[in-house]
Amino acid sequence: MKQNYRMMLNQSVLYLFMISKNVYIENEVSYITLFVRLSREHRLLISGKWNIEIETVWAEMEDIRQEHAPNEVKKLPNCMRQYYVSEKVFNGLHDLAKNQTKDLLLITPLHHNFYRQNFDLC
Repeated sequence: MKQNYRMMLNQSVLYLFMISKNVYIENEVSYITLFVRLSREHRLLISGKWNIEIETVWAEMEDIRQEHAPNEVKKLPNCMRQYYVSEKVFNGLHDLAKNQTKDLLLITPLHHNFYRQNFDLC
């Protein structure tokens, strides 16, 4: 029992929701790459050092010509946004991903931590 309790203190799971939009030009045509991913980050403390393993639960990527993209997509920032969410929010996002994938692009979920990396514009 004591061993199991100690093991629980040395491990954790973080829930991540990542959205990315990148604009690029190929053969003089502008394209938008959209990427959305739901993943779990499993952390285990071993000898004072964190061992981290990423488990992708759901992901989707799409390339579209910029001229064919909806205005909502064109207005999205050209960046990668990563949200650390609760397990309950994560499960709700996963349910949404199964039925309404496009809606995920426009969501800012309830989160406890956030990271953003801007991309250079073309």
